[in-house]
Amino acid sequence: MKKIFTLLVMCLMAVGSVLAAETTITFSDLYGAESVQPANTVTSGAFTFSFTKGNSATEPAYFVNTSVKEMRLYGGSADEPAGNTMTVTSTSHLTKIVLSGGSKPTRWADLTVDNGTITLASDGTATWIAAGSVTSVTITVNRVAEGASQMRFANAVITSDGEQVVPAPTFSSPAGTYYAPFDLTLKCGLSSASIYYTLDGSTPTTSSTLYSAPIRLSANTTVKAVAAFEGKLSDVAVAEYVFGTAINVSDISTYNEVDDSTVVRFANGVNVLAQYRSNLYVKDASGYALIYGTTGQTYKNGDAIPAGFVGQKITYNGKPELTNPLSGFEPAASNTPIPAEEMTVSQLNGDLWGHYVLIKNATVKSGSKTITDATGSWPIHTSMGGYSSSTDSTKTYDVYAIVGAYKSKDATEITYQLLPTELKPVGGGGGGNSGTIADYQTVADGTAFTFTQPATVLGQNGKYLYVTDGTGYMLVFGTIDQTYAQGDVIPAGYAGTKTTYKDEPELADPTGFQAKTSHVDVTAETLALTGIAHENFAKYVVVKRVKYDTVGDPGTLKDESGNTCDYYNKTFNASVPADVTQYYNVYGIVGKHNNYQLLVMKYELSDGGEITVPDVAALSELYGLSQGVVAHFTEPVTVIYQNWVADKPNNEYTYVKVGDEYGMVYGHLTNKFANGDYINDAKASWSDYYGVKEIIPVDSTWVKAGHAAAVKPEEIPLEEVSLDIIHTYLTIPAATVTMDSTNYYTVSDGTADLLMFNKFADYANPVVIPEIVAGKTYDVKCFVSMYKSNLQLIPVEVKEHGAALVGDVNGDGLISIADANAVISIILNGTDSTDEATLARADVNGDGLVTIADANMVISMILGNK
Repeated sequence: MKKIFTLLVMCLMAVGSVLAAETTITFSDLYGAESVQPANTVTSGAFTFSFTKGNSATEPAYFVNTSVKEMRLYGGSADEPAGNTMTVTSTSHLTKIVLSGGSKPTRWADLTVDNGTITLASDGTATWIAAGSVTSVTITVNRVAEGASQMRFANAVITSDGEQVVPAPTFSSPAGTYYAPFDLTLKCGLSSASIYYTLDGSTPTTSSTLYSAPIRLSANTTVKAVAAFEGKLSDVAVAEYVFGTAINVSDISTYNEVDDSTVVRFANGVNVLAQYRSNLYVKDASGYALIYGTTGQTYKNGDAIPAGFVGQKITYNGKPELTNPLSGFEPAASNTPIPAEEMTVSQLNGDLWGHYVLIKNATVKSGSKTITDATGSWPIHTSMGGYSSSTDSTKTYDVYAIVGAYKSKDATEITYQLLPTELKPVGGGGGGNSGTIADYQTVADGTAFTFTQPATVLGQNGKYLYVTDGTGYMLVFGTIDQTYAQGDVIPAGYAGTKTTYKDEPELADPTGFQAKTSHVDVTAETLALTGIAHENFAKYVVVKRVKYDTVGDPGTLKDESGNTCDYYNKTFNASVPADVTQYYNVYGIVGKHNNYQLLVMKYELSDGGEITVPDVAALSELYGLSQGVVAHFTEPVTVIYQNWVADKPNNEYTYVKVGDEYGMVYGHLTNKFANGDYINDAKASWSDYYGVKEIIPVDSTWVKAGHAAAVKPEEIPLEEVSLDIIHTYLTIPAATVTMDSTNYYTVSDGTADLLMFNKFADYANPVVIPEIVAGKTYDVKCFVSMYKSNLQLIPVEVKEHGAALVGDVNGDGLISIADANAVISIILNGTDSTDEATLARADVNGDGLVTIADANMVISMILGNK
């Protein structure tokens, strides 16, 4: 009886360990091949990682060099040891996190957590254990007494209970005092959850207002929101917004006279001289001003900022500054470029603070931070982005700059500086081979060109990269080994060869592209359809209130006046709305193929609200929609097989089944799946590949919801394989296999012959085909595929016919609880009384031992995990 009880307990332990929700996350899969500092927030499936700097002098980083790809978190100062933090949040209860795989720093940091316990092993592996039911943990990296210290890790293994927890909604603007109306956006970390809110202070329920569009706030309001999913409610999120009274000022001169800490509203507009990151210099007829902070807009020289913007007047560096907080900034109403005031260095003085000036034929020295021309030298600073430590001090430039001011903490006098916005090499910087985008556009095809100004990314996908440096717009085409987001700032020094394609300049053979140095907001320029033309090539624009007539290659946009232009969705993989009767605002880059066209990046309803995503219950229904239209699956999508190339995230294949229909997903999925994993509420569109429809996923919606029985392959004679069963999961028992050449084979089952291509030979989970021996037959599991116009098989398992079934411990040809019992019996009774053949079959994981791990694997197979 005792033996039976022990056996039962061990079986339950095995089952429990199989069902444990353990996820391994590799940070290089989330960040890629280049360093990212400061490390931005990233999400993998149910888990989100966010970082703060704390009291450290160094930002948290995803660090890459020739030997490592790892996270690096840094301790604080000697006085304030608490440094970088990492917060892990989850949509299920967290129980354990193990961080490992990092290189060894000079000294490890001390780690503390806001709940539970954390230990650090001698090899740098950190293990956190939860105390109670939590959905988040914040890990703080603390400086140790010996000096600067770090925590390094490449992987996170997270254990959770798998129970779905609905996270509370988040608000796009924090609670506080505002001085101008604004739109408040609500979001939930669980994208499929519904959000309900109240504005009267009452507690929201599912009977409250359903959130569907940004909420316009213009008066004192307490916003409360709750998220709901499958009968579960989140905690209530609360934010109180108070609207204060701002003092109207008529112009910059009047603003300069108000007391510090006064909140002012500009009753008249101003004109932009230059903007870089948080620094925005403007002027009007009465004077010059610095606006410092986040405006939510990107402006360029000559832009007219409409009246109504708000900020607090302070004095900084001895000069007035509009800051904290800034609101009410609208896109530019118009643009009239403002020329720089040409002068010599000897003419510079403090009375020119805020002016936009041009110093010709000057040299710039980074070490001494000076600008020098024939009349003298002046201090210079990098705060407007026009030069860096890599600027060539041997060259002569025309320097465009703002006159700025600096006053150190203990100084009694203000130091005036020149803040370059752009350096133009005199004479093109040596044969016209370096300069700005505007300079590049004037050189001959075939010219190798180096760019001396930072560039802001407008859009990137694959080999297409569109950028601007304030002097012009440009398409870069080629492999640059960097992945950028819109708004990322690329440092100067990148290069390429000037070419012309379809009558427009294009930078080919790109080199020298480095990781972003900062990020700025990018605003689309509003254009009429008639503006999709040469003069706006490569610009990021929005065309408003248009309909699309067709979804094609390309399609056509039409406005209310009957004007049309071509558009193309595939460059940026835009999700196409299904309803062609609505008016949309369409965002994209102006491109050129046979005609000028809009390379669409996103659609939004012109009258507000969210674009309706159609529901589909089957793959055939998805394929019945127009190409590119994103739909929502009301039925689970079950994964059969997934494979990918580690350093090529877009070269990924996932075979799935919806109901009785098979399909193939082409495109990156952050989450990794096993046979039998299923996904609820997945969203996807489709694309055409030589007449075969492939699924294009909306990555964020492909999250494992659970696990069911593994999908079993179908046994179909090869003579019946046709395009009608494309992507079907097949088994071909006792087939004859002939190797034609490396990775190419011919498979025959007696009814027909078909080519088999081992596509996944070099993928993350390589398919190993045994040595083919004449006279033997093989069992082949595969998918029906097509390359161009030829049908072929893609194998996922090939083994000799009649070979022992892995997991069939008792040799009866089946995998059942009897096999798990057989393994546990060997563990309990020892191996002496068991024959060698059975012992070999019981060593399921092939480690030379028979342990509980082998029993776990058998039970996993029974449950359909393998």
